[in-house]
Amino acid sequence: VQPVETVINIKVNAHIDQDYIAEESHKMEFYKKIAAINGLEDKNDVEDELVDRFGDIPASVQNLIDIAYIKALARKVRITEITHKGTMVRMRLADNMAITPKKLMPILNENRNRLSFTSSPFPTFTIKLRDFLPDTALEAARETLEAIVHHLE
Repeated sequence: VQPVETVINIKVNAHIDQDYIAEESHKMEFYKKIAAINGLEDKNDVEDELVDRFGDIPASVQNLIDIAYIKALARKVRITEITHKGTMVRMRLADNMAITPKKLMPILNENRNRLSFTSSPFPTFTIKLRDFLPDTALEAARETLEAIVHHLE
């Protein structure tokens, strides 16, 4: 099965600030490490190393790490696009999705107040948010994907 590339359209500040890592080569090193995040362990390792070397992680860097982690989770579920609009986050799945109806039902039941699924025109999860803030959307996408991946393992 062809791996999917996930596009994330959530308008958060996500970069490594000059004030946090001044040295350009160190900054590039961490952009690469963040881009290579493939799961929770990688995410924790990168966060630990950043804290050890540069101190507390600013929000823009944490967002960058969270986006890389969300992309890693999304790949496991075969989600091609995550879009935030208003008080909704839509997660579009590849046509040959990794979730069987049998595994889909418990996920939807556990999250019935905020998660829905439609199969047409293409398979899509919709998350209802408590507000329209991009930070809330990022957090909801991460939590929902963690729950979905947990059910698939």
